[in-house]
Amino acid sequence: MEKGYERVQINVIEQQTKIYIYGAGRVGRLMENLLVKSGYSIVAFLDINATSRRYKNYNIIAPQELDKVKDATDVTIIIALAAENIAKSVKESLEIAGYQNVYLYSDRRIQEQFCLRNKGIEC
Repeated sequence: MEKGYERVQINVIEQQTKIYIYGAGRVGRLMENLLVKSGYSIVAFLDINATSRRYKNYNIIAPQELDKVKDATDVTIIIALAAENIAKSVKESLEIAGYQNVYLYSDRRIQEQFCLRNKGIEC
């Protein structure tokens, strides 16, 4: 980096966004923990295989139940599935369905925003 220039840190996910985590398994719960430690709020989990309808204080809803907020510009979906190929497929399906702010948990920008900037958080 040249002297006199500062790297501008841009948040991929803004603090005021309504965050849904797609996947209520191990990876989704780790993502929830990371977001909460970073000061973000989670609206709910999305999961097609949810055995219960709640985790902690969050509802676990079927992805099709999200349709009522599809047009909201302040909705972010983070896909937190262990199988990367399935996660990519889900991301593509959600984007085709019209969702604009869809990210994979493994997206480098997500890692930079939550892990690399905050030394107190381990990813």
